[in-house]
Amino acid sequence: MSLSDEIDKWLELQGTCINSLQKSNLRQKVKEFIKELKEEDEGTSLIDRR
Repeated sequence: MSLSDEIDKWLELQGTCINSLQKSNLRQKVKEFIKELKEEDEGTSLIDRR
């Protein structure tokens, strides 16, 4: 299941009615957030390895 499918499923479970524009904005925010988390993880693991 792709990330956008997961987000759609989660939104349906929340009972949230949003239009496709809001949905794509939310997807973008989630992707950016995950990217930041990955970068933070990589940054920490580089420090830990020394």
